[in-house]
Amino acid sequence: MLALVNALLYVLVALTWGSSFFFAKIGLEGLGPQQVATARTVLGAVTLVVVLLVTRRRWPREPRVWGHLLVVAVFLNAVPSSLMAWAEQTVPSGLASIYNATTPIMTLLALAVLVPSERLSRRQLGGIALGIVGVLVLVGPWDLVGDPAVLATVPGQLALLGMTASYGIGLAWLRRFGVGSGQDPTTVATVQLSLAALLMLLVAPVIATGPVQLDWRIVAAMVALGAVGTGLAYAWNTRLVGA
Repeated sequence: MLALVNALLYVLVALTWGSSFFFAKIGLEGLGPQQVATARTVLGAVTLVVVLLVTRRRWPREPRVWGHLLVVAVFLNAVPSSLMAWAEQTVPSGLASIYNATTPIMTLLALAVLVPSERLSRRQLGGIALGIVGVLVLVGPWDLVGDPAVLATVPGQLALLGMTASYGIGLAWLRRFGVGSGQDPTTVATVQLSLAALLMLLVAPVIATGPVQLDWRIVAAMVALGAVGTGLAYAWNTRLVGA
């Protein structure tokens, strides 16, 4: 039964994060890149804080737990959400979601460095190689030659690779120091997102400036991206990392 629940959560996380690029693209119609990144993080944190309060879970008291989750907040939330929002100014959401497929590749590489017990087997190395080939086929870098419109998206595509590399480091750190802290997955995700939201709000007055134009589509997209695509999805993901 537990395996079935985890399998369903795995599918939910995949669908939710795959659609996040679509909602972020809508958000960029009325918000700046850093405004989208800040809004999704804050909405996600608020969602999980409400869940924490309703279910009467307790915040961790150990400073070590907060310190490790601050590292996770930087690499799994603050940095990648900012890079994604910036990249999607030029990169189509479909292509961005393809780049997101490199996340498990980056995670396996980060695990090999940060989690000594997670030794890569030949099967996993073969999976990484096959995954790289698959992404190359889907992205088609050979189409970049001589096409100014496509060449203009190269910085955004590189930012997306930086995003997935950051995801990999964050997930590996979460695997080693977060899920083994004795806290349940929802509490871990709540602390992580709360710290990320605080970081984003601290820098928002400097880098999240600019005009704001909202309509019902943009608001709905940001609520979906924040409450579900950031809040609930990270709680599900933390449970999967622990499993």
